[in-house]
Amino acid sequence: MIVGVFLDAFGRRRDAFWFHALGWLSAAAGLVFFVVEPSRDPDRGWIPMLIVGALLLIVAGPARRATWAVYGVLGYYAPLLHYTAVGLDDNHWTSAVALLAIGLSIFVLGMVLRRYGAAWGERFVRRPPPNIAPSP
Repeated sequence: MIVGVFLDAFGRRRDAFWFHALGWLSAAAGLVFFVVEPSRDPDRGWIPMLIVGALLLIVAGPARRATWAVYGVLGYYAPLLHYTAVGLDDNHWTSAVALLAIGLSIFVLGMVLRRYGAAWGERFVRRPPPNIAPSP
């Protein structure tokens, strides 16, 4: 991941793709390992997965990285789906409303990041001052 961020910083976004994709895949595999590891508490992996997924969704727009957004959606939705499946009754209307709210939250966040993500990203880009020629 760090190599991908440095490649992004130096303008080599195409080269950075695989570092991002494989880096987030390894991070996701580590978090899934915490969830499915036998003889341990399976809940210790869900909260970090939710936090990392939400942060990835927030940062994906300004960073202009779709791979981050894909892993962010998976990391955000999987824990919320887990907690709604564990905490809510499948035959009750509150389960459907909770899943609808989760889906709408992802949709609205995507719309906000599509609209304002580039503007937020421009705040972090350092641009040289304009070259103003002296008047004759």
